[in-house]
Amino acid sequence: MMKYMKKNFKGLIIIFLVVLSLLILSSCDISRHENLNQKQVQEYYLGLRKLPDDFLDWWFSNVQTYEEYKTKKNIRKVVKPQSWVMSYLDIQSSQMKLTPSQAISIPSNYDLRDYGLVTPVKNQWPNQTCWSFATIGSLESALLVQLGPSGIRSRFPFLDPDNLDLSEQFVAFYNIDWSIKQSDEVHGYTIDLHETNIDIGGNPLFSTFNLIRRGVPPESDFPYIRGTQGGRIIWNPSGTSWKNHLVKTDRTIVIRRKDFSNYDTFINTIKSAIMRFGALACGMTVYEDFWDYRGGGVYIKSPDSPKLGKHAVLLIGWDDNYYNPDDGQYYKVWILKNSWGTSWGDNGYWVQPMVDETEFYSGKIPDWKIEYDPLYVPYFE
Repeated sequence: MMKYMKKNFKGLIIIFLVVLSLLILSSCDISRHENLNQKQVQEYYLGLRKLPDDFLDWWFSNVQTYEEYKTKKNIRKVVKPQSWVMSYLDIQSSQMKLTPSQAISIPSNYDLRDYGLVTPVKNQWPNQTCWSFATIGSLESALLVQLGPSGIRSRFPFLDPDNLDLSEQFVAFYNIDWSIKQSDEVHGYTIDLHETNIDIGGNPLFSTFNLIRRGVPPESDFPYIRGTQGGRIIWNPSGTSWKNHLVKTDRTIVIRRKDFSNYDTFINTIKSAIMRFGALACGMTVYEDFWDYRGGGVYIKSPDSPKLGKHAVLLIGWDDNYYNPDDGQYYKVWILKNSWGTSWGDNGYWVQPMVDETEFYSGKIPDWKIEYDPLYVPYFE
């Protein structure tokens, strides 16, 4: 997930020095890749790559400089996201608006696994690539839900609908990172965003954007590697066929808590999105007791459990009347898929409570709940 800068100058300098020590290679513009010399080609595969202007324009519409970020002043008007991203509400008001006959009847429980609409649990260890696994997991589910076997064969004939397995390594290689640069005495410090293959965690908005921009090949064309090379994701094609085997999406659907004023509408939107579009990539903060979770009950964060960091996971279903043997209570829960292998949790899955009405209306959603951050799913037109 994207990192946020501290609001004091001392913190800024510390971050600047850390980032500077990591970003030792030159930035290379991918549009001029064919003209690079041997040294520059090596830097291209190990260093930073310039992002497209439309993404940068949209990203920097919120934060242009560190001073603007710190003071919240002089921030330019927010630019409407490009055609590659849209909120769920955009869908409801667009040509894809559902008619009464298309409306989904939402059941009290639903699990994509029961219908073969989610792929098996994988293991990211030891890399910090949870965001890539969540992105790919959502994409694989979106293919099954939105296109179905016949649609997959028609649109992507190189894929096997019965054994979908796309490349987390490829997505992880094209990560996003920011650095702080001093510009001049007037503007002070500016925030600079680039593509990078540094294994530092990622951003699902950017990774789903890259599904549209770059696409992703099958796992067989670009296998996953456990471990890195000097802290960098390794470029690992099995040949050249990946160039002709790219799965590209059309847009990204985003569900954000701030877009909803009604609790039931928010929860039902998430549920209907799972049924209509596939598993949702989402984020949460991991605490120590989550690491130790071994299944058999509802995960509820302990009040005194230490925070470990951010994590990306996959939302695959829900149960509005789930019995928790740990306390004998019934809960409304989400069913989620992790990327830590099948030895963790309940064979790689777990359940945790939905946000409740008090949390929703107060805006105080615990950061270990998946509604805290936006939820994403790729969309095929």
